[in-house]
Amino acid sequence: MRITLFGATTVCVDGNDIIVTAARQRAVLARLALTPGVAVSADQLLTDVWGDDLPSNGAKAVAFQINKLRGLLEPSRTGTGSVITTHAAGYRLEINGDDIDLHRFDRLVSDARARLDEPIEAGQLIDAALVLWGDRPFVDIDDQPWVNDELARLVQLHLLARRTRIHCLMARGHHADVIVELEQLIRGHPLEEGLVADQMTALHSVGRTADALRQYGDLRLRLSDELGIEPSADIVALERRLLDGLPTATTPDATSGSHELERGNLPVIPTQFVGRDTELERIGEALSASPLGVLTGPGGIGKTRLALEYARSAPASWPDGTWLVELAPVSDPSLVISVVAATFGLRSGEGASIGDVLHRYLRERKLLLVIDSCEHVRIATAAAISGILNAAPDVRVLATSRESLGLAGEQLVQVPPLAMFGSSATDEGATIGAAQEMLTDRARAVGVTTIDHDAVERICARVDGIPLGIELAAARLRTMSFVELADHIDLSLKALAVRSKQDTGRHRTLVATVEWSYSALTEDEQFALQRLSIFPAPFDLPAAEAVTGGLVVDRWQMLDMIGTLIDKSLVVTQPGVSGTRYRLLVPVREFAGERLEASGELDATRLRHAEHYAAFAEQASPQIRGAGYPEWAGRLFLELNHLRHAIDTFMACDRPEAVIQIGISLHVFFLHNGLHLEFIESMAAAVAATSETDPARIRGRWLASIMSTGITDPRAVDQARAGLAEARTTCDQNLIGRMELALGAAIHNLSLDPEYLEHLTEGCRLLEAHPEPRWWDPTWEEGLHHLIIATHLPASDDRVREHFERGLDALDQANDAVLHSALLSETVSLWGVADDGWVMDNTHRSVELLDQLDVPYWSGHSRITNGVFLMLRDRLDEAIANFDLASGELIGCGDMNCWATSLGLLASCRIELGQLDGAAAHLLVVVEQMDHLPATQRHQARILDRAATLIYRHGESEVAATLLGARLAVPNWETFIPWTADRIGLDSGLNELLGHKRTNKLIDAGRDLDFEAAARLFVPLLH
Repeated sequence: MRITLFGATTVCVDGNDIIVTAARQRAVLARLALTPGVAVSADQLLTDVWGDDLPSNGAKAVAFQINKLRGLLEPSRTGTGSVITTHAAGYRLEINGDDIDLHRFDRLVSDARARLDEPIEAGQLIDAALVLWGDRPFVDIDDQPWVNDELARLVQLHLLARRTRIHCLMARGHHADVIVELEQLIRGHPLEEGLVADQMTALHSVGRTADALRQYGDLRLRLSDELGIEPSADIVALERRLLDGLPTATTPDATSGSHELERGNLPVIPTQFVGRDTELERIGEALSASPLGVLTGPGGIGKTRLALEYARSAPASWPDGTWLVELAPVSDPSLVISVVAATFGLRSGEGASIGDVLHRYLRERKLLLVIDSCEHVRIATAAAISGILNAAPDVRVLATSRESLGLAGEQLVQVPPLAMFGSSATDEGATIGAAQEMLTDRARAVGVTTIDHDAVERICARVDGIPLGIELAAARLRTMSFVELADHIDLSLKALAVRSKQDTGRHRTLVATVEWSYSALTEDEQFALQRLSIFPAPFDLPAAEAVTGGLVVDRWQMLDMIGTLIDKSLVVTQPGVSGTRYRLLVPVREFAGERLEASGELDATRLRHAEHYAAFAEQASPQIRGAGYPEWAGRLFLELNHLRHAIDTFMACDRPEAVIQIGISLHVFFLHNGLHLEFIESMAAAVAATSETDPARIRGRWLASIMSTGITDPRAVDQARAGLAEARTTCDQNLIGRMELALGAAIHNLSLDPEYLEHLTEGCRLLEAHPEPRWWDPTWEEGLHHLIIATHLPASDDRVREHFERGLDALDQANDAVLHSALLSETVSLWGVADDGWVMDNTHRSVELLDQLDVPYWSGHSRITNGVFLMLRDRLDEAIANFDLASGELIGCGDMNCWATSLGLLASCRIELGQLDGAAAHLLVVVEQMDHLPATQRHQARILDRAATLIYRHGESEVAATLLGARLAVPNWETFIPWTADRIGLDSGLNELLGHKRTNKLIDAGRDLDFEAAARLFVPLLH
């Protein structure tokens, strides 16, 4: 008997094909055939086959369908039959897996993959597998979750089978034979880097290296446009080999096997991993049964180390790497998904959530994600993991938490203490458990050479085999013998004999372990440890001094105290390029934090922490506005979590003016690095919490408005108008002038309203007359004001060139290379007014300078203007490279406006080069995001203009003329940025093809269409 599930469900009995006509019988048979030889319960069959349409008597309904199937499969049977048998656990299909086409397909693919070193034999096996795939599986089975899950798995397996066949052919030198099939596969899976790598290798091997490099360029464009990411290191390395003229790994003359770069971010841990073989096996079983495994157990039990060891042990299982996400520093649950995304270098933009970006990135990847320390943000972590697993079927997640995450299907692996007994042998021939082995290893690491095995056993028993207790005990061996340590622990733990009924045994043991170490500290050391628990992330020595205020006389005493805490394994060091940093182990931090709260010092310590980082922000302020920017920007990134924590503290303590002052100090850091959205939210919250009579409120509105203007955020105008109204009530002419400038800039960026010029002019007048009080260095502040004025005045204004020159001069004197370079780029607004050579030189210099400064926001803007000049010189390939880089930088900064502009310009370049499919892809991406774009009319006009040209090139002249009319109905926003270069050619071409009268009639008809109606005309054609 054979069962066919590819295409129509068919059973072959004694050479005769039987088509199962009843839908329920087909579904029951298919469900049993998924697991031949394994009993499926009646309840499971009801759930899977009947779904929500459950019969009133489920067991009878299942038995009825089973009986019908038996009659179909064994018409001459007596009794219940031998093909579908009944057991206590349910019904079982008694048939060999190879007699079911799905399982035979599975087996053939697996066998072929195991014989890839014998390409002829592997190729025969994979051909046999692919012959089985006629139609898709389950075509006549109703949609149910189990059907869709299995179908998704088989589709991926089919893709793997086709790639395996291609690899077999390439291994035999038949590169030319696979090129067409790879093109088809890439069209269906455009983001699959492995397929593109195969195509690049095949093309290179037949002498088409230029085409291979073009494939890489197209992939990079797709990844950037759809996911906002760069290609992986592996395919970048392949491109480099092609550029260097080196053979690829599969070409016949290659001298070595395929080169694969290390993938992931797992830390190197110098200490030996002992025991846990059983737990490692259980993790493997858990992740085979479910995409989510959760290691549970009390703090200090070794969950993190176990997870990392498993992740490191099987790299071949995860071709896209093994990645660690540490949630311990995260105090705000809303940041969990952002922290996961940051592991892969992803950031969100307005209108594109970080969750969506992360899900698109992971969708076609096969990797293991270790998410560590979830318990304090359990609900948010569970939601993040659920979203990832729903979006990415080949991702597996291994989480560590003190409790279950509560997700359906999660596989819990309880992590016990290390075993006290085992088969490891000592030098003397005795057998010891993993706990004793670990303590012995750690003792040798701290210089102990003589091991007292009786004392080792006593110590391990007293700490109940908990790894953290063993680590802390080992640290004590620097100053006492094993026997002394065992005696000390025995005495200390007697004080903990009274136990809380609410605590579990392991939790009591861990608390006792930490408390023993804590109790060995002096009173000052205990106070210090309590206050150090306030840090959510690694900290430096000055920060430790600040929060421990008054406990030490000078920095050297603080250093000695931290050294003592390090020796006792309560604080660990974290070396870095900017000097040594420190952190508390998570269980220690929690223990000390509880003591801090109980002492009544929590609020005061939080405030000391916040005030220290506010002072740090003020210290950094002049440096980041001058020559010290590169160094201080690095330091600010290190302290970013602390600065966020400080902002939260000030808001909780009803001190929003302190938040605004941090904004005054650091707004250029947030600006340069594309952190606009985070900054705007903080300022808006602080403004809302500030008294209406507080001058800080207006400063906060100014900051929120200027930052919103930078990414064309509609909130810019509202904040500026409110700030101007409030400033006028103060009669402070300087403050009024600042808000006039902010409002003028905001209106200019978001609309065609000429009102902006009145505000700019008035702001300029007031600040010239009332330059005091200054918020920053006078020279730098003068440069900033001229930058705002120059970049928003119309190019025809006689004063604009003067503002540019004064701004450049002031910023140069202030040594602010970032804003000086940014203003050089902005002189593009003078194109056609000032000397064109001067403008172009400024733009090129700006790109060169900004590339050295690592400021993505300004780099993105500068690349757009540089790309436009390259377009004007017909250097389109170079222009494309600039726009491609700009789009990636700007989407990461949340500047959706300029991101859309860069994609539109990419489309223009590709239209000119005849790359119509690539141009269409860019336009469609922008159309999809149109509802999320600021300055919507501006982008609608650009899209309609380019779509008209593109549709004309596709031969749809009447639609092109209609789109041109729709475009002409949109108000003109453009000054410098060019349209498609062949607009005149489009007009004349339409008139020649359609006649002047017909063309004008279609253009007039198009003027009556809104953008949505016009999009319905061109979007299907672009697809």
